[in-house]
Formats: sequence, C-alpha cells, structure tokens
Amino acid sequence: MGKNGIDLVAFWPEYLAGAVLCLGFLLALFSQSPVVAIFTTVCIGAVAARVFFVKRAEQPIGPFVLIISALAVGLISGMFFVNRILIMVLFLGSFAISYYLHDKKIIKTFKSKAFLK
Repeated sequence: MGKNGIDLVAFWPEYLAGAVLCLGFLLALFSQSPVVAIFTTVCIGAVAARVFFVKRAEQPIGPFVLIISALAVGLISGMFFVNRILIMVLFLGSFAISYYLHDKKIIKTFKSKAFLK
C-alpha cells in the first residue's frame, strides 16, 4: 500500500495484538468479582493454548506468541483487585495444562479424524 495507508496484510500480528491487548484489558476491567476474574483468566489461558496448539504446525509461530503475550499483558494490567502474580500463574498454568492435554490427545480437536468416528 502507499506511504499514507495502513498495510493490514503485512502488519496483521501487530494490529491484532494491539486489539487483543485492549480486549484483555477491558475483560479484566469489567469483571469486578475476583472469582469471575480468575475463572475468565483460566478459560482464556486454555483457549489461547488451543489456538497455539492448532496453529503451531500450520503457520509461523511468532505472530501467535505476540498475540497471546498481548492478551496476557492486557489481562494482568486490567486486574486491579486481584493479585497480578496469581493471575499470571493461573494464565500460564492453564495454558500449560491445556497444551499438554491437547498434545497427549486427551482433548481432541474437531479437525482430527479420531474425533469424527
């Protein structure tokens, strides 16, 4: 694109990471209950691991690491009433557990042939 335009094709990871950072911040900000914030963090960590697991073999992994990191930073920075270290540990823990479950085929993806029996 020209000098004044926005090239979404070339810079999609950066724009998506910025949008996800804002989304994570807003999700954390609007969940006023610590229980809801913790539950949301665990669910988002598990879903992020699933996206990472599915995309790791198909596409370059760098953009997805950037997007997942931006989501984690948005969540951590928006949680004013919950311990941020706890949120980081829960996000990383749910990410690791979900990735392990997907890797060991305990949780199957919809696209796998074993799922469509």
